[in-house]
Amino acid sequence: MEDLSPNNLRDHYGMPIGKDHATEYEKKKDHYTKNAQKMESEWKNLVVEKGLSFKLQKDSKNIFRLAKKGVPKSVRPEIWMILTGAQSKKNNADKNSGDESYYNQLVRKNLSASKPLKAAESIEKDLRRTFPGHDVIDTEEGQERLRKILSAFARRNKEVGYCQAMNFVTAWLMLQMGDEDAFWMLTTIVEDICSGYYATNMIGIRVDIAVVKEILASHLPKIDAKMEELSVILSLVSVKWFLPLFIHLLPSETLLRFWDNLFLDGSFIFRLVLAIFKINEADLLRQKDAIEFTQRIEHHMARMFDPQQLIEEADSFKDVNMELIEKLRQKHKTEIEREIEELNQRRAISQLSKGSRFSITELKELYDQFKAITAKSGEIDLPNFQRIFYNVFPDRKGDDVNVAQLFQQFDVDGSKTIDFRELVTGFSILTRGTPDEKLEFAFKAYDSDKSGFIERAELEQMIRGVYKHLFSSEKVDPKQISDFCDAIYSNLDTNHDGKLSFEEFKQIAVVDPRLCHCFFDDVEEGSDSVGIEFFNLNDR
Repeated sequence: MEDLSPNNLRDHYGMPIGKDHATEYEKKKDHYTKNAQKMESEWKNLVVEKGLSFKLQKDSKNIFRLAKKGVPKSVRPEIWMILTGAQSKKNNADKNSGDESYYNQLVRKNLSASKPLKAAESIEKDLRRTFPGHDVIDTEEGQERLRKILSAFARRNKEVGYCQAMNFVTAWLMLQMGDEDAFWMLTTIVEDICSGYYATNMIGIRVDIAVVKEILASHLPKIDAKMEELSVILSLVSVKWFLPLFIHLLPSETLLRFWDNLFLDGSFIFRLVLAIFKINEADLLRQKDAIEFTQRIEHHMARMFDPQQLIEEADSFKDVNMELIEKLRQKHKTEIEREIEELNQRRAISQLSKGSRFSITELKELYDQFKAITAKSGEIDLPNFQRIFYNVFPDRKGDDVNVAQLFQQFDVDGSKTIDFRELVTGFSILTRGTPDEKLEFAFKAYDSDKSGFIERAELEQMIRGVYKHLFSSEKVDPKQISDFCDAIYSNLDTNHDGKLSFEEFKQIAVVDPRLCHCFFDDVEEGSDSVGIEFFNLNDR
């Protein structure tokens, strides 16, 4: 990767040119200018009268032919927006955003938010690392613009939020187009073109690197064998190629031509990698160790000032098309998803085994059942929590109101979903906790306003929830509930303030010992009798 210090020679996009490649760049500058003028001339007729969007619909074959040769700077923003589907995303979102654009709504919400986004700290850390010394990006105004775009995306897509390298992709887009279009291009790249690249588990990029490994073996077997011989770990090397989409690796003009082609055909990135290795095959086969091999390939990328040579070489791998790529992706995705799941299970169980009151075997079985019904986010909502809860406590089926109260207590972070840690922590108390721990859990669950006290209405709801356990009746008698609450307050509300503290509440056994058991009556005091069989959802 090239030295990014502010003192380097820079191209007309403000990107640094390594001192070792300055002469080659200077030789190509005039060619770039002449080629740009030629492209402008060829594209000129497409941007008159009815506009580019109309032409794309009516003459897409000619548009695609020209785009393969390069998109002029003057129409690149519009072409990219249309080719990628970003324009459609923008139009659809703006239809439902009123007078204000969808993007501006996100920016406004971020500015007025009472608390920062989860991604805010990570974004801030990367702002200064983005194109240091660049006269547009590395300025107060440039960083504020970059912050707004990245934060708007993080608000739109909370599942991804922010991932390293998105700052480089966004900054590069900012150099080509306006901020709002840059936001929509970033959105389309992350959500569609490079789906899964920037996810927490990076499954998209892991799958695509596995695909690269396979097509390298089939198309460039000598390179593949050399990498095996030198123990070059392709996943470690290529992740910094794929995540920023070759920013900082390819010269600017070549990078732009790569993006032109990528937006025409998502499989082009695989042909590009093959082309880079093919063009430099002889030199790479002479390398003696993994570090030299990696350094040489990135050295060669930095001096690829002839985009046409690279494009033509890439397109010579005609069989590497989307049909093949999707087939290979599906093949590798299944295996990688299994690996990720096994890793997640080991990590979750390892972290929880010391703090929970379940055995390793029980935790594994519980994890399997949890994952069988969990959402893509790795968390469960209230209906799925009820499903698990009623299998742990089958005689509480139908007690939806009170189980909803317990759900809020399980939901420690207030996200309205429960992750595996929260589930295990809650069930550890309910099934294996001491009497005081269980009563405290119940107290906090019914203290719905989190005041630290159980008030009359909250107590009545609690008694209504365990009514059949106390009175062996399905039919609720409001007077009986009221009288029972009166008895509790008469005995426990020692300072007569009309509410119960936890210290008062835990003396509830004085009023009726059955209350100590009716909250979680599947478990005897101090018992380990509740086994993992309660979690076998498939049998119920």
